[in-house]
Amino acid sequence: MQNLLENKFLNNIILETLRLYSPAGFLFDRVALEDHYIEDIKIKKGDLVNVNIYAMNIDSKVFENPLQFIPDRWND
Repeated sequence: MQNLLENKFLNNIILETLRLYSPAGFLFDRVALEDHYIEDIKIKKGDLVNVNIYAMNIDSKVFENPLQFIPDRWND
Protein backbone atom coordinates (compact mmCIF):
# COMPACT_ATOMS: atom_id res chain seq x y z
CA MET A 1 0.00 0.00 0.00
CA GLN A 2 2.84 2.41 0.83
CA ASN A 3 4.26 1.91 -2.68
CA LEU A 4 0.96 3.08 -4.19
CA LEU A 5 0.94 6.19 -2.02
CA GLU A 6 4.48 7.07 -3.12
CA ASN A 7 3.94 6.31 -6.81
CA LYS A 8 4.49 9.62 -8.64
CA PHE A 9 2.96 8.41 -11.90
CA LEU A 10 -0.21 7.28 -10.11
CA ASN A 11 -0.38 10.69 -8.44
CA ASN A 12 -0.01 12.35 -11.87
CA ILE A 13 -2.85 10.24 -13.25
CA ILE A 14 -5.09 11.28 -10.37
CA LEU A 15 -4.20 14.97 -10.82
CA GLU A 16 -4.81 14.84 -14.57
CA THR A 17 -8.12 13.03 -14.07
CA LEU A 18 -9.23 15.67 -11.57
CA ARG A 19 -8.17 18.43 -13.96
CA LEU A 20 -10.34 17.07 -16.77
CA TYR A 21 -13.19 15.63 -14.71
CA SER A 22 -13.26 17.76 -11.60
CA PRO A 23 -15.91 16.80 -9.07
CA ALA A 24 -15.84 20.44 -7.91
CA GLY A 25 -17.58 21.69 -11.05
CA PHE A 26 -19.64 24.66 -9.98
CA LEU A 27 -19.52 24.05 -6.25
CA PHE A 28 -17.63 27.19 -5.39
CA ASP A 29 -20.23 29.94 -5.42
CA ARG A 30 -19.28 33.11 -3.63
CA VAL A 31 -21.19 36.23 -2.65
CA ALA A 32 -19.55 39.56 -3.45
CA LEU A 33 -18.93 41.45 -0.20
CA GLU A 34 -18.52 44.77 -2.01
CA ASP A 35 -18.90 46.21 -5.50
CA HIS A 36 -16.20 45.17 -7.98
CA TYR A 37 -15.41 45.69 -11.64
CA ILE A 38 -13.85 43.11 -13.92
CA GLU A 39 -12.95 45.20 -16.93
CA ASP A 40 -16.32 46.77 -17.82
CA ILE A 41 -18.47 44.25 -15.94
CA LYS A 42 -19.85 45.43 -12.61
CA ILE A 43 -20.31 42.88 -9.85
CA LYS A 44 -22.57 44.37 -7.21
CA LYS A 45 -22.36 43.70 -3.51
CA GLY A 46 -24.51 40.64 -2.80
CA ASP A 47 -24.21 39.18 -6.31
CA LEU A 48 -23.53 35.46 -6.57
CA VAL A 49 -20.20 34.77 -8.30
CA ASN A 50 -19.20 31.39 -9.66
CA VAL A 51 -15.81 30.28 -10.98
CA ASN A 52 -16.05 27.83 -13.87
CA ILE A 53 -13.29 25.44 -12.85
CA TYR A 54 -13.78 23.22 -15.91
CA ALA A 55 -13.26 26.17 -18.28
CA MET A 56 -10.05 27.11 -16.49
CA ASN A 57 -8.77 23.55 -16.69
CA ILE A 58 -9.25 23.32 -20.47
CA ASP A 59 -7.92 26.80 -21.26
CA SER A 60 -4.96 26.71 -23.65
CA LYS A 61 -3.55 29.79 -21.90
CA VAL A 62 -3.19 27.67 -18.75
CA PHE A 63 -2.48 24.18 -20.12
CA GLU A 64 -0.75 23.15 -23.32
CA ASN A 65 -2.94 20.68 -25.25
CA PRO A 66 -5.68 21.10 -22.64
CA LEU A 67 -8.05 18.44 -23.97
CA GLN A 68 -5.44 15.71 -24.04
CA PHE A 69 -4.90 13.38 -21.09
CA ILE A 70 -1.19 13.90 -20.29
CA PRO A 71 -0.27 12.77 -16.76
CA ASP A 72 3.35 13.80 -17.28
CA ARG A 73 2.35 17.48 -17.32
CA TRP A 74 2.39 17.24 -13.50
CA ASN A 75 6.08 16.34 -13.29
CA ASP A 76 8.22 18.97 -11.59
